[in-house]
Amino acid sequence: MPRPWNDTVRASGTLRIHCTQQMVGDWQNVVSDAITAFNAISTRQSLGVTFTDEADQDQANVVVWTVSGAHSTVFRGTTYQINLPGNASAGHTSLYSIADKNEMAHVFLPATPGQYAQTRALGRPVRLVIAFHELIHCCGLHNSDHGDLAFHGTPSATRGGTASDDRVSVRSGGRYVHMPPLVISAQTARNIQNTWASP
Repeated sequence: MPRPWNDTVRASGTLRIHCTQQMVGDWQNVVSDAITAFNAISTRQSLGVTFTDEADQDQANVVVWTVSGAHSTVFRGTTYQINLPGNASAGHTSLYSIADKNEMAHVFLPATPGQYAQTRALGRPVRLVIAFHELIHCCGLHNSDHGDLAFHGTPSATRGGTASDDRVSVRSGGRYVHMPPLVISAQTARNIQNTWASP
Protein backbone atom coordinates (compact mmCIF):
# COMPACT_ATOMS: atom_id res chain seq x y z
CA MET A 1 0.00 0.00 0.00
CA PRO A 2 1.38 3.46 -0.86
CA ARG A 3 2.56 5.60 2.04
CA PRO A 4 2.18 9.41 1.92
CA TRP A 5 4.94 11.89 2.59
CA ASN A 6 4.81 14.13 5.63
CA ASP A 7 2.19 16.86 5.48
CA THR A 8 4.65 19.67 4.72
CA VAL A 9 6.12 17.90 1.71
CA ARG A 10 2.74 16.69 0.51
CA ALA A 11 1.28 20.20 0.72
CA SER A 12 4.18 21.50 -1.38
CA GLY A 13 3.53 18.97 -4.14
CA THR A 14 7.28 18.85 -4.74
CA LEU A 15 10.08 16.37 -4.09
CA ARG A 16 13.56 17.92 -4.08
CA ILE A 17 16.03 15.48 -5.61
CA HIS A 18 19.82 15.49 -5.29
CA CYS A 19 22.15 13.41 -7.46
CA THR A 20 25.41 12.73 -5.65
CA GLN A 21 28.73 13.64 -7.25
CA GLN A 22 29.80 9.99 -7.19
CA MET A 23 27.31 9.03 -9.92
CA VAL A 24 29.11 7.31 -12.80
CA GLY A 25 28.82 7.78 -16.54
CA ASP A 26 25.91 9.88 -17.73
CA TRP A 27 23.50 8.62 -15.06
CA GLN A 28 23.00 12.16 -13.75
CA ASN A 29 21.77 13.28 -17.18
CA VAL A 30 19.57 10.19 -17.41
CA VAL A 31 17.97 11.03 -14.06
CA SER A 32 17.44 14.60 -15.23
CA ASP A 33 15.65 13.32 -18.35
CA ALA A 34 13.55 10.96 -16.21
CA ILE A 35 12.53 13.93 -14.03
CA THR A 36 11.52 15.92 -17.11
CA ALA A 37 9.43 13.00 -18.37
CA PHE A 38 7.81 12.41 -14.99
CA ASN A 39 6.94 16.08 -14.54
CA ALA A 40 5.37 16.21 -18.00
CA ILE A 41 3.23 13.15 -17.24
CA SER A 42 2.34 14.56 -13.82
CA THR A 43 1.14 17.80 -15.40
CA ARG A 44 -0.93 16.00 -18.05
CA GLN A 45 -2.47 13.54 -15.59
CA SER A 46 -2.69 15.81 -12.50
CA LEU A 47 -0.66 13.46 -10.30
CA GLY A 48 -0.13 16.12 -7.63
CA VAL A 49 3.66 15.89 -7.39
CA THR A 50 6.68 17.00 -9.40
CA PHE A 51 10.43 16.70 -8.88
CA THR A 52 12.90 19.56 -8.78
CA ASP A 53 16.71 19.52 -8.66
CA GLU A 54 18.26 20.28 -5.28
CA ALA A 55 21.95 21.23 -5.17
CA ASP A 56 22.24 20.84 -1.39
CA GLN A 57 22.01 17.20 -0.32
CA ASP A 58 20.97 18.24 3.19
CA GLN A 59 17.90 20.02 1.77
CA ALA A 60 16.83 17.14 -0.48
CA ASN A 61 13.93 14.76 0.06
CA VAL A 62 15.42 12.29 -2.42
CA VAL A 63 19.11 11.42 -2.77
CA VAL A 64 20.42 9.32 -5.68
CA TRP A 65 23.57 7.18 -5.96
CA THR A 66 24.97 4.76 -8.51
CA VAL A 67 26.30 1.63 -6.83
CA SER A 68 28.17 -1.60 -7.52
CA GLY A 69 27.51 -3.91 -4.61
CA ALA A 70 27.25 -3.00 -0.94
CA HIS A 71 26.53 0.62 -0.04
CA SER A 72 25.78 2.32 3.27
CA THR A 73 23.58 5.36 3.87
CA VAL A 74 22.45 7.16 6.99
CA PHE A 75 19.01 8.41 7.98
CA ARG A 76 18.52 10.14 11.33
CA GLY A 77 21.68 8.67 12.79
CA THR A 78 20.97 5.08 11.77
CA THR A 79 23.12 3.39 9.12
CA TYR A 80 21.35 1.32 6.49
CA GLN A 81 23.04 -1.12 4.13
CA ILE A 82 21.87 -2.12 0.68
CA ASN A 83 23.48 -4.48 -1.79
CA LEU A 84 22.75 -3.85 -5.46
CA PRO A 85 25.04 -5.41 -8.07
CA GLY A 86 26.45 -2.92 -10.52
CA ASN A 87 25.18 -5.07 -13.40
CA ALA A 88 21.61 -5.34 -12.08
CA SER A 89 18.85 -4.49 -14.55
CA ALA A 90 16.78 -2.60 -11.98
CA GLY A 91 17.33 -0.02 -9.27
CA HIS A 92 16.28 0.09 -5.63
CA THR A 93 14.56 2.79 -3.58
CA SER A 94 14.51 2.89 0.22
CA LEU A 95 11.73 5.00 1.74
CA TYR A 96 12.29 6.11 5.34
CA SER A 97 9.29 7.10 7.42
CA ILE A 98 8.35 8.49 10.80
CA ALA A 99 4.84 7.89 12.18
CA ASP A 100 3.81 6.28 8.87
CA LYS A 101 4.78 9.34 6.81
CA ASN A 102 7.71 9.36 4.40
CA GLU A 103 10.57 11.64 5.40
CA MET A 104 13.34 10.63 2.97
CA ALA A 105 13.97 8.49 -0.10
CA HIS A 106 17.32 7.02 -1.08
CA VAL A 107 17.60 5.80 -4.68
CA PHE A 108 20.26 3.35 -5.82
CA LEU A 109 20.93 2.82 -9.53
CA PRO A 110 23.19 0.06 -10.93
CA ALA A 111 26.43 1.55 -12.24
CA THR A 112 26.57 -0.58 -15.41
CA PRO A 113 23.18 -2.32 -15.75
CA GLY A 114 23.12 -5.57 -17.65
CA GLN A 115 26.89 -5.74 -18.21
CA TYR A 116 28.15 -9.31 -17.91
CA ALA A 117 31.56 -10.59 -19.04
CA GLN A 118 31.82 -9.68 -22.73
CA THR A 119 28.45 -7.94 -23.04
CA ARG A 120 28.07 -4.18 -23.02
CA ALA A 121 26.00 -2.36 -20.45
CA LEU A 122 22.38 -1.69 -21.34
CA GLY A 123 21.89 1.55 -23.25
CA ARG A 124 20.50 4.90 -22.26
CA PRO A 125 16.86 4.10 -23.14
CA VAL A 126 16.81 1.24 -20.62
CA ARG A 127 18.53 3.34 -17.97
CA LEU A 128 15.90 6.03 -18.52
CA VAL A 129 13.13 3.53 -17.74
CA ILE A 130 15.03 2.28 -14.67
CA ALA A 131 15.40 5.83 -13.31
CA PHE A 132 11.77 6.71 -14.08
CA HIS A 133 10.55 3.57 -12.30
CA GLU A 134 12.48 4.57 -9.17
CA LEU A 135 10.96 8.08 -9.28
CA ILE A 136 7.55 6.43 -9.02
CA HIS A 137 8.75 4.60 -5.90
CA CYS A 138 9.88 7.95 -4.50
CA CYS A 139 6.28 9.15 -4.71
CA GLY A 140 5.49 6.68 -1.91
CA LEU A 141 4.72 3.48 -3.84
CA HIS A 142 6.25 0.18 -2.75
CA ASN A 143 7.02 -3.07 -4.57
CA SER A 144 3.59 -4.36 -3.54
CA ASP A 145 2.12 -1.49 -5.58
CA HIS A 146 3.81 -2.58 -8.82
CA GLY A 147 1.40 -2.62 -11.71
CA ASP A 148 1.77 -2.12 -15.42
CA LEU A 149 3.87 -0.30 -18.01
CA ALA A 150 6.74 1.78 -16.53
CA PHE A 151 5.86 0.56 -13.01
CA HIS A 152 5.79 -3.11 -13.98
CA GLY A 153 7.36 -5.37 -11.36
CA THR A 154 9.26 -7.62 -13.78
CA PRO A 155 10.12 -5.70 -16.96
CA SER A 156 12.37 -7.25 -19.58
CA ALA A 157 15.33 -5.42 -21.09
CA THR A 158 15.97 -6.14 -24.76
CA ARG A 159 19.26 -5.37 -26.47
CA GLY A 160 19.11 -3.73 -29.87
CA GLY A 161 21.76 -3.55 -32.55
CA THR A 162 23.27 -0.59 -30.70
CA ALA A 163 22.93 0.73 -27.15
CA SER A 164 20.55 3.45 -28.34
CA ASP A 165 18.22 0.74 -29.70
CA ASP A 166 17.87 -1.05 -26.34
CA ARG A 167 14.35 -1.08 -24.90
CA VAL A 168 12.35 -2.25 -21.91
CA SER A 169 9.40 -4.47 -22.79
CA VAL A 170 6.35 -5.41 -20.72
CA ARG A 171 3.25 -7.39 -21.61
CA SER A 172 0.18 -5.20 -21.20
CA GLY A 173 -3.38 -5.72 -22.38
CA GLY A 174 -2.44 -8.79 -24.41
CA ARG A 175 0.40 -7.12 -26.28
CA TYR A 176 3.97 -6.04 -25.71
CA VAL A 177 4.72 -2.41 -24.97
CA HIS A 178 8.27 -1.20 -25.57
CA MET A 179 9.67 1.77 -23.64
CA PRO A 180 10.70 4.51 -24.01
CA PRO A 181 8.49 6.41 -24.59
CA LEU A 182 7.57 6.35 -20.92
CA VAL A 183 3.98 5.61 -19.94
CA ILE A 184 2.21 4.80 -16.68
CA SER A 185 -1.00 2.89 -16.13
CA ALA A 186 -4.25 4.41 -14.91
CA GLN A 187 -3.88 2.47 -11.64
CA THR A 188 -0.38 3.81 -11.00
CA ALA A 189 -1.64 7.33 -11.73
CA ARG A 190 -4.49 6.86 -9.23
CA ASN A 191 -2.11 5.53 -6.59
CA ILE A 192 0.12 8.58 -6.95
CA GLN A 193 -2.85 10.98 -7.00
CA ASN A 194 -4.33 9.43 -3.84
CA THR A 195 -0.98 9.48 -2.07
CA TRP A 196 -0.47 13.16 -2.89
CA ALA A 197 -3.98 14.39 -2.18
CA SER A 198 -4.05 17.44 0.06
CA PRO A 199 -3.31 16.58 3.71
